[in-house]
Amino acid sequence: MTRRPAVGGRRDALPPTSGRAGHAVERDVWWSSTDIDLAKILPADDVEVLQVLEEISPWLAEAIEPAHTPLVRRWAVAKALMEHVAGDATATLADRVAVHSHRQEVTRSVQHALNSCSRAQRQPEPQLLRLAAAILAEVVQQGASGYPWDTEATGRVAADLHATAADPDPDPERRRERLWAAEQALSTALQVDGMVSLDARLDPRERKHAELKFGERLAAVIAADQAAQRAATPPGPAS
Repeated sequence: MTRRPAVGGRRDALPPTSGRAGHAVERDVWWSSTDIDLAKILPADDVEVLQVLEEISPWLAEAIEPAHTPLVRRWAVAKALMEHVAGDATATLADRVAVHSHRQEVTRSVQHALNSCSRAQRQPEPQLLRLAAAILAEVVQQGASGYPWDTEATGRVAADLHATAADPDPDPERRRERLWAAEQALSTALQVDGMVSLDARLDPRERKHAELKFGERLAAVIAADQAAQRAATPPGPAS
């Protein structure tokens, strides 16, 4: 059995548990994803729960909210982190690498979601298609990371994603081709952020220090977002 772990600040009551019948259940690790290809596995002693933003049973999560909703939230955080590091005069190259790597993880998750739709031959949610288009427009820009990118090709794919979101394609074969094109374009977005890390050539000590600072930056971004939400919420009626 595997329980869905805490992802993007969300906790589902217990760390993920797995094991075989008759054997002790392991509860000493946290998984960042239920997908083994995307997951980062951390010892429980190295994980600190800063704040529980919401609690949803892992068995009810997909029924309560569409699959794309957590991805939209993660992308909003990734954008906020990029803005935060850009406005930080003390940010080092290693700090920027950590933020770009985080954005790359979100892009990979969106690409994986599109690939799952293609394999299952189902129509992706319009919001997921719009999110993929937004990622392409935001990440793949001419000269990003110091390299020339084929922005015309990714721009055409982004426009097609918006068109498909507005008017879903009923033809399975044509839909599969369009999703494949989207996956390839998102691979370019992955390369954009990946080149930042590759060119930085950080040593293990620099990476470790940047990971610790990234946690502080992430906490600051989440706190600022919560404060903005509270400020935008009208006060209740006076008692």
